[in-house]
Amino acid sequence: MSPHNTDSQPRYNIAPAEKGWILVIQNEHCSVTQLFSSVDSARRAVDQLLEFFPATDAAASGSHQAA
Repeated sequence: MSPHNTDSQPRYNIAPAEKGWILVIQNEHCSVTQLFSSVDSARRAVDQLLEFFPATDAAASGSHQAA
């Protein structure tokens, strides 16, 4: 992550779990949690899931403007 990280920029954590590896990606608008069978598969999913967050930010901004 860059040093000028804001709350809307996603951050993630991969942690061992009883039945695999848990990936948590979150920002101020959204949180995604997913269980993977290996740490490598969790790491591969990070980039794909990070692409999801700009869309949620746009949707959140749009709903605030409409209110």
